[in-house]
Amino acid sequence: MFDGSSNDVSLNDHGSSVPLYQQLCLILQRQIDSGHFEPGDRFPTSRELCEMYGVSTTTVERALRQLAERGLIHRRPGRGTVVSDSPVKEELARLTGLSEAAEAQGVEFKNRVLKAEFFHPTERQAKILGLRPGEQAFRLDRLNTIRGEDPIGVELGIYSPDVGSLFLHNPESMVGSLYLNLEVRFGLRLDRASQTIGAMAAGHREAELLGLPLGSPLVYFDRVTYLDSGRPIQFVRCCLPSARYSFHAWLSRHGDGPPDVLSFGNDQVAAVAADSWQE
Repeated sequence: MFDGSSNDVSLNDHGSSVPLYQQLCLILQRQIDSGHFEPGDRFPTSRELCEMYGVSTTTVERALRQLAERGLIHRRPGRGTVVSDSPVKEELARLTGLSEAAEAQGVEFKNRVLKAEFFHPTERQAKILGLRPGEQAFRLDRLNTIRGEDPIGVELGIYSPDVGSLFLHNPESMVGSLYLNLEVRFGLRLDRASQTIGAMAAGHREAELLGLPLGSPLVYFDRVTYLDSGRPIQFVRCCLPSARYSFHAWLSRHGDGPPDVLSFGNDQVAAVAADSWQE
C-alpha cells in the first residue's frame, strides 16, 4: 500500500535510449506486480510521483496513461486513481457468464443496468435472432463491476422478444447472472453458444464507462446463445479491458478434447455477429 515514502529506484535521464515516461511506467508496473500496491489501493497522484521521481508532469501523465491502457490502474469517482484487480479468467469450453466466472474465483461481481427497452433491431441483428421482419427485440446493456464500484466490462445485449418480456416483468432478473436467472427463474434450457473473440480500441462510451483513456486496448467477445431447441435467444457483445481478463481453452491435437467454441471466422453466424455491431 502506498504510504507516501520516497522510492529508491532512480530514473536514467542520461545515456539511455528508453524515454523517461517508459522507464517510470516500468518501475511503477513492477511495484504493482510485486504487491507493493495491492488491488483497490489508492495510487499516487501525479504531483506525488513528480516529487518522488523528480520528473515533469508530462512524463508522469504519459506513464500513468500507459498503466491505464494496460488495465493496471483506473480512475474511480471520489477516490482518484486506484490499482486494478487481477484478471478474471474464463474457461472457453463451458457456457458461463462473466459473473459466474468471477464468482468462481472468489471475486465479488456486480452489474448495473444502463439500458432496458424494446427496439427495432437492424436487419443483421434480426437475422441472428431469427426474428420476423418488423419484429422488435429487447436491448439490455449493463456495466459490470468488481469490488463494488470497479468497472470491468461493458455488456451490450440483444434478446428475443419473449425473453425481453420476462425481463421487463421481473426487473430483478436483469442483474446478477442472466444465465442462472433464465434457467432457474424462468425454466429455459440453455444449450450452447457461438462465440467470436477479437480486439478493439475503446471508443468514447467504453472509455467513459470503464474509466480508461480513449483508444485503450479492449478485448471483446460476440456471443449468440441458443436454447436446447436450437432457437437463438441472446446476442451479446462484451467489451473488456485487455489486462483485466484472460481466456483459457484446452486444445487437442487428436480431436478428443472439449468442443471448440472459439471461432476464427469459419462460423457464418459468428462472422455475421461480429459485423453487426458496426452499424
